[in-house]
Amino acid sequence: MDREEKLYTAALNTIFRYNCKPARELIEITGSARAVFSLNRSDLKEIFGKEYTFINDICDKRAVEEAAKEISWAESAGIEVLVFSDTEGGYPYRLLECSDYPLVIFKRGTSALDASSVISIVGTRRASATGTEVCRKIISELANLGLNPLIVSGLAFGIDITAHRCALENNLRTIAVLGSSLDSIYPVSHGKYASAIERDGALVTEFPRNSLSFKINFIRRNRIIAGMSDAVIVAESGERGGSMITASLASSYAREVFAVPGRPGDVRSRGCNLLISKNLASLFYSTESFAEHMGWNLSQKKGERVQKVLFTSNSREKEKILVALASAQEAGIDELTRMTGLNIREISSNLLELELEGAIASLPGKRFLLVK
Repeated sequence: MDREEKLYTAALNTIFRYNCKPARELIEITGSARAVFSLNRSDLKEIFGKEYTFINDICDKRAVEEAAKEISWAESAGIEVLVFSDTEGGYPYRLLECSDYPLVIFKRGTSALDASSVISIVGTRRASATGTEVCRKIISELANLGLNPLIVSGLAFGIDITAHRCALENNLRTIAVLGSSLDSIYPVSHGKYASAIERDGALVTEFPRNSLSFKINFIRRNRIIAGMSDAVIVAESGERGGSMITASLASSYAREVFAVPGRPGDVRSRGCNLLISKNLASLFYSTESFAEHMGWNLSQKKGERVQKVLFTSNSREKEKILVALASAQEAGIDELTRMTGLNIREISSNLLELELEGAIASLPGKRFLLVK
């Protein structure tokens, strides 16, 4: 697209980053982002009926200068700046079906943001072992059905990071939607996973560099998780939280919503059970029935996928860790160091690989258990 139009759209995104509705209205009135910055103060006051602080931001042009720096930085950092008005530039077309789509998306990674089937999988940050295993099983079965879906989630603790890891271990592309800018991955401890996601998927955000971290950012990013997908699956959730917001947003966008039922009285399943009981989500009871509900053709070769090689050239170290976890059920890094005789660096690098391969799962407090 025209480079200047991208520049002026990015400038509007900087000004209206927490509420893009006025910016979209201005572009619709004037015909382009560039034309918005040709309006004077009187024009803007007449459009909006009164004085607003953002009128100063549009008139003094500093936002355009900041946007130029932002685009230059993004290009030097290998980040693509995707603008909603560039229909061939990689902006996810499903998002444009949503009334509150972002003006700009910043993307780093190898994957396109669209696919024939896109599934968002979300859930509680405090996932149980059962919830984690359910998430793993869903993604593994989706891969074995031959659907090759694009898996979207939010890089958060619990179900989100499990969804990303399982997508990687099943050779599926995955997109992590951030509530922060790409210059500050949050949570910091998931930076190691973010690097792996970039290689086989992408990190995306609507927030420019140096954005302040507000709680509302993570609520706003949920609309992108919902809007990018054909369907949202809530794997495990309490009655409140981001995954419930995502489910509500998905429903408002006419996306399909599914919830995995849990035991009555289980605090971490109350949200899923509530969604099902109030007909706000379809009951997810099998991966195949989910695919059929979505109208996706199943591969004739389901179940015939070649399994990934679990151990690589350093399998001896991995085997020691797996044997230790098999005997201890769960353990921290210090315990594993003592049990295996490996140093902390060897333990840490091999634990990451084993997580990505789906052989082990991480627990709160930097503890790990064997996935059976």
